[in-house]
Amino acid sequence: AQPPGKRPRVASLADLAGPEPVCHVPKDVTARIRRNLAAAPSVEGAGGPGRFLLLSWNIDGIDEAQGADLMLRTLAVAEHISVTQPVAVLLQEVVPPQLQLLMASQTLGEHYSVVCPENPRMPYYCAILLHKRRARATGPPRTRHFEASKMGRHLLSVDIVVDGRDHAPLTIMTTHSESLKTEKVERTKQIAEALVTMAEHAALSDPGCLRTAVLAGDLNARDDELVAARKRARERCEGVDDVVDAWTFCGSPKNHQFTWDTEVNTNLGALYKSKCRFDRCLFASPGLSGSSGGQRRGAAAAGVVAGRGAAWRAACFELVGKDKVAGLGRFPSDHWGLQIAWALDGAEISSSSSA
Repeated sequence: AQPPGKRPRVASLADLAGPEPVCHVPKDVTARIRRNLAAAPSVEGAGGPGRFLLLSWNIDGIDEAQGADLMLRTLAVAEHISVTQPVAVLLQEVVPPQLQLLMASQTLGEHYSVVCPENPRMPYYCAILLHKRRARATGPPRTRHFEASKMGRHLLSVDIVVDGRDHAPLTIMTTHSESLKTEKVERTKQIAEALVTMAEHAALSDPGCLRTAVLAGDLNARDDELVAARKRARERCEGVDDVVDAWTFCGSPKNHQFTWDTEVNTNLGALYKSKCRFDRCLFASPGLSGSSGGQRRGAAAAGVVAGRGAAWRAACFELVGKDKVAGLGRFPSDHWGLQIAWALDGAEISSSSSA
């Protein structure tokens, strides 16, 4: 059985703000965040030649508990970012107070820039944080609003280069597909549109410059809907067959499968038990991904497509955010975050998540 909707959607920022008093941000937490950012990342695969991390997370800015609860959960996300220092952070269900806190100079603002959608149609939306030192945007961000969406959903993307590697550009995309079981048709259309966009950007590669397209976000997707979305997208672009699931590509680690688990994650106080892989990371990397998916992983380990240069590949996949926030008794979000390590030129990354 499919779970019901998480909660009624808020109608305005006033609904989000509520009557809560002013919250005081704990200085010990912000000081810890700044110390972490001043040090090297403490997770394997976060740095080094031809390596970087990408984080995607629905951070549940529209949870009914606002005020201090929202602040502490958001600070927990900021602290995780400060420890792991991903090159790109793809966020969904973000509200303005969260972005203000994340991008404050006392937290992440000195080290990360933010990309927001143009003219968001709801008071919660997607956002992308880019590491100022390691990621360079090579063009303006793009917002594609899904016109038939009842929930203001959109596709947010930006082209970047990591660590000055102009020969291996990336297109980073995030979206929060239509929620609720009843919106299956619209959600499938949105995912199909995103798949076509991915394939079109990956096709911009040339022999000396292989572009990797990455889509990560809360797709709210069931497996049958992704199959239907691929079929729909294939009618417009054959390159959709080159789009693969990073979790599958990395060996389908069972301990990192379900991003929505109401039995373990008690934030909603749900009376039902549901495990779903709503959140996904998909990518298209010329010569390294494709309809054979994981079968190409051995060839990908070489990191170079004969005569065509190098491209990025997903090397390790894990779920994060599984520790409750100290003093709160809740997790940072009702979703686990997706943390994917990427490698270039055959750089190998080992992790327990691949076991």
